[in-house]
Amino acid sequence: MLLCKEETKVYGSKGSETREQYEKDFKTELIENFLKKLRVQENLTQEQLAEIMKIDKSYI
Repeated sequence: MLLCKEETKVYGSKGSETREQYEKDFKTELIENFLKKLRVQENLTQEQLAEIMKIDKSYI
């Protein structure tokens, strides 16, 4: 229970704008880390990965 109170102090209550932004940023970071790990594992440049994904390199 203490952890939940501390989380609320730091990240805001569930459903609050602060908490929603934190969770969005956290998920974005997870996806970024996954894509980078995959790209490095497959020996792809950012340009190559962007081409495979059919997106602009600036999104990588």
